[in-house]
Amino acid sequence: MIKLIENYIEDSNHTSWFNKYYPLGCYGGYVLLNYFIFLILYLLGAPDLLNAGISWLLTTVFATIYQKTYQRKVFLILPILLLIIDLSGLYFIKMSIVLLKFLINIIILLFSYLFYKLFCKR
Repeated sequence: MIKLIENYIEDSNHTSWFNKYYPLGCYGGYVLLNYFIFLILYLLGAPDLLNAGISWLLTTVFATIYQKTYQRKVFLILPILLLIIDLSGLYFIKMSIVLLKFLINIIILLFSYLFYKLFCKR
């Protein structure tokens, strides 16, 4: 479906909302999946930093399988930076862990979008 839309846009030289907001949708899905896995592990009683690491790992594996739009260099750098932001926020900021994880995921979403816009050519 996505390929069909991309071909339509390329064939007719249209710039649409799809091209403009594609990375935001992809990273939004990444953030939602990360938060969902985090909440499940939190409810199961996993320690906070281990919980964040496991949710990051599972989300990154899923994104690797699902997404093929990453450039190799970006793919190696971005998930590691996102893990560092996630774990350092959870370690240094003391507040409600569920709310904090939500706020960190918003920061990760914005950071990912900016990183994509600056370094990725689609």
